[in-house]
Amino acid sequence: MAINHSWVAANQDVAMTLLFGIGYAGIIFEESLAFNKSGVGLIMAVCLWIVRSIGAPSTDIVVAVAELQHASAEVSEIVFFLLGAMTIVETVDSHQGFKLVTDNITTRKPRTLLWAVSFSLCSQVYVFLLDIWYIIFYFMRRKKRFSSKQVNYGKREELPAVCSYAESNPIEPRFDFELENKTIAHKQLLGQNRFWGCHYFLRDSSC
Repeated sequence: MAINHSWVAANQDVAMTLLFGIGYAGIIFEESLAFNKSGVGLIMAVCLWIVRSIGAPSTDIVVAVAELQHASAEVSEIVFFLLGAMTIVETVDSHQGFKLVTDNITTRKPRTLLWAVSFSLCSQVYVFLLDIWYIIFYFMRRKKRFSSKQVNYGKREELPAVCSYAESNPIEPRFDFELENKTIAHKQLLGQNRFWGCHYFLRDSSC
């Protein structure tokens, strides 16, 4: 059977989608059709690469090598991830880690099992969305805190005379702290940050 190169080159996405659908169907119905899913997967991968080579926009060897390196990197990421995941699954299964889950499933109703599986999937999606919301909230709060610091330090430039007077004539706060640690911390705050000295000067009603 001859391959129409011009049609494959013009409709590369359609051809690859059809090949992937046929190969995936062969993997699903391997028991009914007496196929080996590993062989079907390998044949599907070879056919997809053939279609990709036919529909390649350029015959330059540099472009082909660069595209092969990019595709190999993506495939390697998936393969290494699957190797690690399957190693964990096989280790847990060898120690009968999933036996606790299978022993607790006592129902034989497909509807109940469907609800249980759907609930687990929904919980995973909920955790994922909650993580995203937490990350966004963290960065927004950090940005707001940074902006508020800029605004507070900007107020010092608006009152140069008052701040210079407060720096040259530091005053003690009019608060009577009973605890010694609070008094020490308050004095350290006045000594380290002159802006807060201006703040207490402005709040002093007798000045």
